[in-house]
Amino acid sequence: MGREVRRVPENWDHPRDSGGCFIPLHSGCVEELQARWDAREADWKRGLREDFFDASKLVPHGKVYEFSEWDGPRPLAEDYMPQWSDLEATHLMMYETCSEGTPISPAFATPEELARFLADSGASAFGGMTASYEHWLRTLEPTEADCARCGEEHSADELEDVDDKMICHECARECWVCGGDEPVVARAWVTTEGAPETAHCRDLCAACLTEERTEGRIVKVESYLDAAIKESQAALAAQTAALLSLQVTT
Repeated sequence: MGREVRRVPENWDHPRDSGGCFIPLHSGCVEELQARWDAREADWKRGLREDFFDASKLVPHGKVYEFSEWDGPRPLAEDYMPQWSDLEATHLMMYETCSEGTPISPAFATPEELARFLADSGASAFGGMTASYEHWLRTLEPTEADCARCGEEHSADELEDVDDKMICHECARECWVCGGDEPVVARAWVTTEGAPETAHCRDLCAACLTEERTEGRIVKVESYLDAAIKESQAALAAQTAALLSLQVTT
């Protein structure tokens, strides 16, 4: 929902600009992100990049421009939250993450105190919507549970209520064509029936990822949604490659 709880020191004062507005800051360890960026740049200079479908593999990129033009500039420390030890970061603060991240609450010592503030102040949970104390508390104190479909364990923020069952985000996706229980494996751009000049992004299962099932309206396949499923269905890779270059005629 574009909200993230961050651990901060009790006296943390998020920086502001000259106009008094909060300066958006990313979460995460900038040193680790810089090290990863440096390693990927080194691969790029050797003519290699990560494979889109399997980040553990490197493939030739065939590009002549710099890595920063491909991946964006190297992360800067001033764009990230400071890194504190567990002994220092004793309090909780809620951030909006529609930007890089700015606070929407003061710092509180307990999840209950923070949840109460967010509920009583009508803090935005998403857009113009607020949330109850119980909802905020579940967000602040995620617990683990099994997905009712795949059986895999997930944290509470990775589960959603579907027909009174807790389902992980991957399993909750439904195929646009059949709407069945088969797992969604790809996202495709499909032209609108009767309006071939427009296209919409649709989730598809392996069985429906064909020109026939989509009535010849697939423009391109944008990305895999679940690499684990892809690995268990090797035949899908060749099919997807063909669809990537498919030109729809009407």
